Amino acid sequence: MNQASRDLAIDQEEKALLDLKRVCERVDANLAGLENLIQELARCIETAKSVSGSNAAAVSYLVDLTQGLELHVLKACRSVISRGRAHVILLGEKKYSDLVPDVSTVRARRKESR
Repeated sequence: MNQASRDLAIDQEEKALLDLKRVCERVDANLAGLENLIQELARCIETAKSVSGSNAAAVSYLVDLTQGLELHVLKACRSVISRGRAHVILLGEKKYSDLVPDVSTVRARRKESR
């Protein structure tokens, strides 16, 4: 390999590492923001649990939210995390927010439980 080829290879690797570092720093910032958002989500889930009563149907979506979060995070990371996670693929185009039932179900559920 001649000197020009070695220099080109070094330049390409340095550029690749700089790009990787830049993107990883953005990932760091987004993960910090996500952590704050997850703490807010946890508070909202706890509040919803406390006001939903003991009706199993009322809180089943809260379990789905808790378990669904992991699946949706894995889905977002599937191009990097390549472990066998077939169930993540089953999510298709579903959004995490789709796990929360419509507000109109509260009145109907509470009327049924009387």
